[in-house]
Amino acid sequence: FEGVYRREFGDSKTLTRPAGIAVTDVNGQRRAYVVDTGGVSTADHRVVAFDATDGRRLFEFGTRGTKDGEFNLPRDVAVAPTGELYVVDGGNFRVQVFDADGKFVRAFGDVGRQGGQFSRPKELAVAPDGNVYVVDAAFGNFQIFAPDGRLLLDVGYRSNVDRPAGFMLPAGIAIDVDGRVYVADQYFRKIEIFAIEPNAK
Repeated sequence: FEGVYRREFGDSKTLTRPAGIAVTDVNGQRRAYVVDTGGVSTADHRVVAFDATDGRRLFEFGTRGTKDGEFNLPRDVAVAPTGELYVVDGGNFRVQVFDADGKFVRAFGDVGRQGGQFSRPKELAVAPDGNVYVVDAAFGNFQIFAPDGRLLLDVGYRSNVDRPAGFMLPAGIAIDVDGRVYVADQYFRKIEIFAIEPNAK
C-alpha cells in the first residue's frame, strides 16, 4: 500500500461543509455517503450520496430542521451490516437511521444527562453485530446501542487527568473486524482500545 492518489469528487456546488463519510456497495454500485454539516446561514444540513467510482452526485436527503429526516449540524455517518445508514444528528441530540436510498426509518436519543441521551455526540461506528457506538464529547464516553436504539452499555468518563477510560475530548471511534473499539481523544492525544465482552451487553 502506497497511498497513491486516484481521483476526487465533490466541489463547492455540491458540498458546503463535508464532515463525515461512509462507503458501501448498493446493488453493485459503490456509493459514498457524505455528511454535509452546513452552518447557521444555510439549510444544507444533509447527506449527499455520490457514485464512488465516477464521482457522480446521485441524490441527497435532509435539510435543516427538527422533524424526522431533518438535521441540525449532522456530524457523521456509518453503514450497518443491514445496509441501513446511521447519522449523528448533533444539534438535535439524536441518531437517525435511513435506508440506502435516504428514506427515514427511525431515530433514537434526545438531549439530556442520562444514559441513552446525548450532550455533544460526535462520531459513531457500527459493529459487525449491528450494535451502534456513539462518542459523546461532553460526557467523555461512548455509548453502545442495540440497532433499535436500546442502550446496552456506556464506557468511559469525563476526566481532567489522563487515565484509562478517562476522556477529556473524545472525538473519533472505529471498530475492527474482531470487535475491538478504538477511541481517539483530541485533548489527551491518545487512542484507547477496548474489547467489549459479550456478557457485558
